[in-house]
Amino acid sequence: MSTSRPLLFDAHAHLVADDQARYPRNPMQRAADAPYRPPGVIGRPGGHHGPNPINEVPDASRMLRWMAEENVDGAVAVQKRMVYRYDNSYILDSSDAHPDLFCAVVILDAEDPATPQTVQRWIRDHGLAGLRLFGGRKPDGSMPWLDSPRP
Repeated sequence: MSTSRPLLFDAHAHLVADDQARYPRNPMQRAADAPYRPPGVIGRPGGHHGPNPINEVPDASRMLRWMAEENVDGAVAVQKRMVYRYDNSYILDSSDAHPDLFCAVVILDAEDPATPQTVQRWIRDHGLAGLRLFGGRKPDGSMPWLDSPRP
């Protein structure tokens, strides 16, 4: 009879760097004419939401410590668009430094013609595991890029 524990995997870990000189933040600002979103739909960067917030920035080194303390075997390191927009350098650098623990999921601009080539290059150069696409939102709340015939 095996007494080994089950493998644990964090399926959606947003990483935010302590080092703001190397990984500058570029927080998103909602447009004045953007559709209303009720509280709780958009979290605040660094885990500052919920009934008992931790209020610690989830830097990769801190996340690795938390994972070890809780016996988490791996994590999907997901780009934090609200903090970095389309600059995926921290997620890619973190997954490159710890490929046995982090799988990178990046965010790219669906309307940028370079996106398909970027995805192919990052799969080859960084072992990219996943992709989230975002595009513009019109004042009426529609997102025409979702119906775009572009590849």
